[in-house]
Amino acid sequence: MGRRIFTVCVVCWCAVSALLASPARAAAAETPLIELHGREGFWRIGRDGTGVWWFVSPDGRREFLNCVTTVQPRLVGRDLRGPDYTSRDFTAASTLGHWAQAAASRVASSGFKGIGAWSNPALHGCDLPMTRDLNVTAWLGGGAPPVGSPAWRAGIEEAIRRQVLPLRDNRNLVGYYLDNELDWGGGDDDATYHTARRYFEETTNVLRRYDPNHLILGVRFRGAAPAAVMRASKGFTDAQSINYYPQDAKLDHAMFTSLHELSGGQPVIVSEYSFHSLDGRSGNRNHFGFPAQVANQRARADGYRLMTTRLARLPYVIGADWFQWMDEPPSGRRRDGEDANFGVVDVKDEPYELLVDAVRATAPQLNPLHSRSTRDSYADVWRGPKESVAGVGTE
Repeated sequence: MGRRIFTVCVVCWCAVSALLASPARAAAAETPLIELHGREGFWRIGRDGTGVWWFVSPDGRREFLNCVTTVQPRLVGRDLRGPDYTSRDFTAASTLGHWAQAAASRVASSGFKGIGAWSNPALHGCDLPMTRDLNVTAWLGGGAPPVGSPAWRAGIEEAIRRQVLPLRDNRNLVGYYLDNELDWGGGDDDATYHTARRYFEETTNVLRRYDPNHLILGVRFRGAAPAAVMRASKGFTDAQSINYYPQDAKLDHAMFTSLHELSGGQPVIVSEYSFHSLDGRSGNRNHFGFPAQVANQRARADGYRLMTTRLARLPYVIGADWFQWMDEPPSGRRRDGEDANFGVVDVKDEPYELLVDAVRATAPQLNPLHSRSTRDSYADVWRGPKESVAGVGTE
C-alpha cells in the first residue's frame, strides 16, 4: 500500500466543544470508574459505578461516540460518465491535507463526535476521534489460506504491521476493527469456536506486538453474530462490533444481550447503521436491495434520532457509526455496484438538512441518556416478539 503521510489538521471544535461541556459531563465525572481497559494517554473503555460503559478519551472525558463512516474526498461509480461524488474541498489546487482539515471540520459541525471506518488515512492527523478498519482477511485476497496456516500467519503479520506502525502513537485514534462481515461458516459450533479462537488469538497477538496502545474493537459482525465466535473473542478483544440495519430503528434484545454477555461482558459498538429512501437528490434507486429503506428524507432523520438515542439508552453500548458521509453514485460504487441514498451529503456534496438537523439535535442528548441508562425502562428500545421490522415514521 506504500507509505502513508498524515497531515496535521486544525479542526473547528465549536460544535463538539458544546457537546463536551454538557451537564452529563459533570454527572458522569461524579461516578468513579470501577473498570478501565486500555493504555493511559490513549482512548480507553471504562465502566462506572452504576454499570454504564463509556469510551474514555486520552484526557479522561467520557463519551458515547456518535461517528460517521466513509469520509473520503471521492467516491466513483460504475458509469464512467458519472455522476460521481467529489468533495467541494477537494480541488485540483488543493492538497489532501487541506481536504482533510475541511472535512473534519464539516463532520464536527454536522454534530458527529468522530469519524468511523472506511475513511481516508489523511484524517488520522486531525484532532477528531477516529477508528480504523484493518480488514486483515481482505488483505490476503481471494482464496485466503486457512486460519492458523503458515501462509495465513505470514499474511496477517504483513497486513497488520504495515497498517498499524504509522498509527501506534496517534492519540486521536480510538482503536482498530480487525475485519468486516466475515463468513464464519456454520453447522459445527465446536469447530467454529476453535477456528475463531485461533483467529482472535493470533491476530490480536500480532496487533498488540506492533501497537500496544490502541483498543481492539472486534470484527464487525454482519447483522447477527454466531454464539461460538462471540465466546471465542473473550479475553482477546476490548469490544464487540456489529453492522446492524433494522428498518424500524428498534433493537433485537437477544442479539444485543448475547453480544455483551457471551463475550465476557464486553461493551458493544454498532459499527454501521443507516436509513435510505428513494427520494434522495442523487438519484439512487437502491438496486442493491439494501435493508432499512424508509419512506422519505424525514423518515431518514427520524430513523437517526430514534435509533441513536435507543442505542445510547443501553448501558453496554458505547458508540454508533452512521454509514456513510456521502451518497453512493447512482450507477453504483465501482467495486460492487452498491447504490443507496446513505449520505449525510448528496453526490454534489450538498447536505441533507433534515438529517443534519437530526444529528445536531440528537448529539447533545447522548451522554445524558447514557449516564442514566441503567435506570431506563427500555420500553420502546426492544422489538417486541410480535413486531415486524416495519418502516420508520415520524413521531
